[in-house]
Amino acid sequence: MFFSFFDFDIGYNSIESPLFSKTTSAILDGVYHYYPYGKLIENRTWEAEDARFGFQGQERDDEIAGAGNSLSTLFRQNSPLYGGWLSIDPLADKYPGISPYVSMGCNPIMMTDILGLSPEEVMNKAYQYIGTPYQYGSKIALFKAGYDPKTRTFSNSDGSITMSESDYNTYVGIPSKAVIYGGHGSALDNQYYKDGVLNKEFGIKGAYVGIDCSGFVFTCFNEDSDKLMPDFISINNTNAKKMYDLFVEAEEKKQAFVSKDFAKISKGDIVFNKSRKHVMIATGNIKYNDKGKVTSIEIIDAPGTGKFVDTHWRKLQKGDIFGHTYRKEPSIPPVSTELGGSPEYQKQRKDNP
Repeated sequence: MFFSFFDFDIGYNSIESPLFSKTTSAILDGVYHYYPYGKLIENRTWEAEDARFGFQGQERDDEIAGAGNSLSTLFRQNSPLYGGWLSIDPLADKYPGISPYVSMGCNPIMMTDILGLSPEEVMNKAYQYIGTPYQYGSKIALFKAGYDPKTRTFSNSDGSITMSESDYNTYVGIPSKAVIYGGHGSALDNQYYKDGVLNKEFGIKGAYVGIDCSGFVFTCFNEDSDKLMPDFISINNTNAKKMYDLFVEAEEKKQAFVSKDFAKISKGDIVFNKSRKHVMIATGNIKYNDKGKVTSIEIIDAPGTGKFVDTHWRKLQKGDIFGHTYRKEPSIPPVSTELGGSPEYQKQRKDNP
């Protein structure tokens, strides 16, 4: 299996490209054919003399092992020749069950690892919520991971409160999506909660039983102790649009970036739909078409009324965008001394060469 990529640098020349329906003003910088871990296929590659980046956008270090055979990320050197890192993972102590030299989870077709780091705290929290029912306007879930597919029931952590899936949708899921105040609903506006029916019939004293998409992402994102972005604040006043705006602000401060280039998405990134009304967490798994274009991403989310938190594939839609937070660098320095990084990291390297 191999991949084909076309690298364009917009310029003043005009070329006729089979990738476009009409003549496009661009300069073709390179045509690359890769083996799965990024080794260039012999006699199948053309590039300009000043080509800088290689497989998955990683920076090339051709002086070490030849053209495209050594790649620099923010923290380590990657070798496409044997499909792994040339140094130990700076976060190896967090993952004793995984080789410290593994790159891209041994799955370079589906996953990327641009920096050499991964936000496990975000993902671990997200996986803990699988099976939590969706509830519009709820940020704290009583039935966290409480779904039993055999009995089709939800329950709290100690099993003292249970509710059938049918009853949940009738008394919680559907009513919580009530359209009020110009289109905004809240768990607190559920009539069954306000009238005391939830407490009397099911022993549920509060209004927050499931969780909505922003409450889910809020909880998981704030688990990341290494992120440079600040925490999302005010859980009861958080929605997808506000989260997106915070990423835009963080990009201006060099704490994060937002992008529509889903070939660069990585595990734990936050995905927004076009309207910015739905927010999701990326697992880092992606699917390409036969032209090397990303067509689908795997996500974890709280999808909507009548459903619950789970992983699934999402076909990319026009307007989809994702946010990636930069993270605090570990104390172990990367092999290369010319890797850039966040402003904080560059200052640290300058002060402590």
